[in-house]
Amino acid sequence: MIEFFYKLKFRVGCSKPCSLWNHIMAALFNKVYPIYCKRTKPEYGLNKTERKEKIVISMTSFPARLNVVHYAVRALLQQSYKPDRIILWLTEEECHDITIPKELEDLKQYGLEIKYAPANLRPHNKLYFTLKECPDCVVISVDDDNVYSTKLVEGLFKAHQVHPEAVCCNMSHEILLKNGKPDLYDNWYGGADGRDGLSNYYVALGVGGVLYPPNCFDDEYFDQKLIRELALSADDLWLKITEIRLGIPVFKISKDSKIPYVIGGTQKVTLGKENNGMKKNDINMKKLCEHYSIDWENL
Repeated sequence: MIEFFYKLKFRVGCSKPCSLWNHIMAALFNKVYPIYCKRTKPEYGLNKTERKEKIVISMTSFPARLNVVHYAVRALLQQSYKPDRIILWLTEEECHDITIPKELEDLKQYGLEIKYAPANLRPHNKLYFTLKECPDCVVISVDDDNVYSTKLVEGLFKAHQVHPEAVCCNMSHEILLKNGKPDLYDNWYGGADGRDGLSNYYVALGVGGVLYPPNCFDDEYFDQKLIRELALSADDLWLKITEIRLGIPVFKISKDSKIPYVIGGTQKVTLGKENNGMKKNDINMKKLCEHYSIDWENL
């Protein structure tokens, strides 16, 4: 059912989020998908065979979305190429007295793990703690407000096999420079549409799903003090600077940015609106550039 809607969404080659076709398909999907979930039983979603590289899907959520995040997890349980683990991180700070909704709790028997992070690093939660716990694994980060294609893991892992040293993504922005330094965030090439391949200037966007190779980051990436000082609300930028420091390129799989289906009602409060509307991305990038001496013109 999910893949049927993805084929409909992209059959006209439209990837722009503001398009009329996308609005129509999103509205239809959000009417049909909840009914589908109520009427069908989840399937066991984890790999059962031995693999050289283990694949872990990692995500986070917070109380305002706990009643709908099971819709996102259901899609991750239906992947054509099964992950070895699916971990949903909550924080003790936000959820210590929260009852997990039955629809979400029930998915534990099909492969979901719900874990509680000891610290709240906001958007970093979806990746940070899994990388720390599973350093030898391939880790795919996803957002809790999206219903992903059932081909997500398959596509990212195929890209990883071709470019094992790279961070692989479906969607990215491209950093544009001004006077030898990153221009204002709003002036970057948003979506990097029409471009693919390897680049040190691509900023992988978590919304599209991002694959991180085993043992890719160093101890400095895990420095919570630095994260809080430089980029607490900007995990994408913190990851980008880490990748530049360590010489890790980003591989954008496709020239088209195929935006996933967004779960209805989840966009009232989003980090993107906060960062962009309040220009926090520019503030965070300025702090990161001041802290790290990067030769941006010769990456």
